[in-house]
Amino acid sequence: MKLKGFVALLSLFVVFSSSVYADTLILQKIGALNTQGKKYNRWYYEPQKVIFSGVASKGSNVDVTLDGQFTTVKGSVTDGTWTFDPGHELQKADHSVIVASGDESYHFILTVGSSASGSAQVGQNGVLPETGYIFPLLGVGALASYLIYVGLRKDISQA
Repeated sequence: MKLKGFVALLSLFVVFSSSVYADTLILQKIGALNTQGKKYNRWYYEPQKVIFSGVASKGSNVDVTLDGQFTTVKGSVTDGTWTFDPGHELQKADHSVIVASGDESYHFILTVGSSASGSAQVGQNGVLPETGYIFPLLGVGALASYLIYVGLRKDISQA
């Protein structure tokens, strides 16, 4: 008797559960950037106003974690589309993002603003530092060309 009651209660819980998870989770857009469903471990985005959107199962819960702040958004019941707006502009920095639903999850780093590796360092008096000299490079190229020419000419004359 107790087993029948447990099975009935369990079946009611399964039928009337409000949590539905995605069987397919796709992040389609980061702001205006179309990801085309690709999953890279790092994305770069210039504007600080970022809205995430994608597709999941119809009516599923999509969990978005941005820099440790957890939020659940509901996928559309008709087509499964979902949108997450953090509600504020993100700082120009790296941000940890996790998008998950059910047993699927996608973790990546979102770099907002210019990447630090691409920025130039200003030298003395506001001038960029020297990166190399063109004349030594041209000299080495001319010497190599001359030696190749002499070597080919020597091979031709011996033949």
